[in-house]
Amino acid sequence: MHEPSRRSEVAAWTLELPDAEVEQDPVLLRARSFAQVEGGRFDLGVSDAERAFSLAQAQGDPVEAADAGMDVAYALRERTNWQASGEWLAKLDQFPLTPAQRLRWLNMKVVEAVSHRRDFMAARALHSEVEDLALKVGDTMALLTSVINRALGVERLTGRYDRMAEAAAAIERTHGGQVPAEDEHFRRRILALIAFDTGERVEDSLTRLSELGDRASIAYADAMLALWLASSGRCKEAQEASERALRSAYPGNVVLLMARLARAHVHALQDRGNEAAVTIGEIDWAEEEPAWRMVGLIEAARIERAAGRAELAQELAGQAIALAVDHRSPFLELRGRAVMDTMRVEVKNLARVVELAGMMNYGEALARRDPVEAATSFGHAIARGLAVDQASKWSKTSGVTARVVRLIGPISVVVGGRLLERSDWVRPRARTLFAYLAYHDRPVQVQRVLDDLWTGMEEGAAKKSLKVACSYIRRAFGEDVVEWSAQTLRLVLEEPYWIDVHDLRRASRSSDPDLRRRVLAETGGCRPLEDLNEPWAEDARTEVAALIARLQNR
Repeated sequence: MHEPSRRSEVAAWTLELPDAEVEQDPVLLRARSFAQVEGGRFDLGVSDAERAFSLAQAQGDPVEAADAGMDVAYALRERTNWQASGEWLAKLDQFPLTPAQRLRWLNMKVVEAVSHRRDFMAARALHSEVEDLALKVGDTMALLTSVINRALGVERLTGRYDRMAEAAAAIERTHGGQVPAEDEHFRRRILALIAFDTGERVEDSLTRLSELGDRASIAYADAMLALWLASSGRCKEAQEASERALRSAYPGNVVLLMARLARAHVHALQDRGNEAAVTIGEIDWAEEEPAWRMVGLIEAARIERAAGRAELAQELAGQAIALAVDHRSPFLELRGRAVMDTMRVEVKNLARVVELAGMMNYGEALARRDPVEAATSFGHAIARGLAVDQASKWSKTSGVTARVVRLIGPISVVVGGRLLERSDWVRPRARTLFAYLAYHDRPVQVQRVLDDLWTGMEEGAAKKSLKVACSYIRRAFGEDVVEWSAQTLRLVLEEPYWIDVHDLRRASRSSDPDLRRRVLAETGGCRPLEDLNEPWAEDARTEVAALIARLQNR
């Protein structure tokens, strides 16, 4: 990953300046450092940036020193000296960074987390920090760059399609609905990837992407369409779409990978296994981004299996699995293992689904004793349908009830493996009251409930409305779920219920670093109770923000 090319153009001229002139000015030293790094002269780049740092400190300029320090970390990173780069970033965390510098520092930490440590949970938490700060200081470009990179990278690698969808919505929301062409391309690309991976309304989604009319959007849509048509056995249409994509793709673009895989798949379906193998053999996997390298290897394994070349299919799937393990992506590891299995996934194989789902940030299903949620929600995503039917069947016959309450983000409640719709609550106040009581996790004074949820209403009418709301909650969850004494009201949700805010509170008190990191990654990027606009919800958001800050600072 490189800095913007505009900086390259500005920096190049410093190479022609006399050394005596450059070495007296930290700004010129920084520019020359960048030019050296861009030219592959990493040691010279590190040396110039270190001199700029020392000179800025001697001149009493902490802002310039911080910029120079980040240039040192960048040069070391490009030399792949991750340890030294990380040490410089740790040192700079003690500097009084400006908001712009803090954003750059956080983005460098994201690169370190993804490319070196393979820690996607940490990367997601850092992305959240970038987005919060960018929103606070009004840096729309930094905000959207982070949103897009997170959606196409971390969220897809971990199978978090809900977060990908929220990222697409955030792009539109940030622009007030008037999204410029470049950002609209990424918004529609994110939605297309969700459709492609889940198998829902794929062709409609790709049509909307191609309708943007620019070369990049059309090529990307054609390449994905080719893959989709090939996997559906529509060889002629897939061949035509892949040829269109190959003609319009930019060199080195992921479009080339998708188009070639589609072509290979068509060859395999036409019993031209050797040609399929040759096409796959032309792909330089090392040049692909990690996410597409893993997805591509899995797709290539499926193609080879369709061509009857089981050993080669297993070899490619093995490479994908090893890469997924290295990048800590259980979602893609499972997709790779699904290719290793036969097309018919037995119920017993779902034990592996649950095991891997429990490793993911997506729900921590095992930790909350919720195998059905793991199988139903995660099973739908793997291998475009290999285990969906079996997962659904298992959820109906296992006798285990999934009970999940999410308050960080939009309110969502899963009961019996099914997400409750708004109509299930009968009345909106019942849903709001449920969220209110679940959030507080303790007896709440009835008068406070009335003040917070029925503000301004006459007390008799408010109490009547409260009783009605309680009756609808009991109808959905059982008679004993609401405890109403003379003075207090309490929601009684016993295990196996899992509530995200309660998990966050436990993590903030815990000394377990793995628990803190997992919960931070799971909760740090969402706005609590985001579909409520009431004063108590704002208070809740303040508390959650404080809990997240405590986790980040420990």
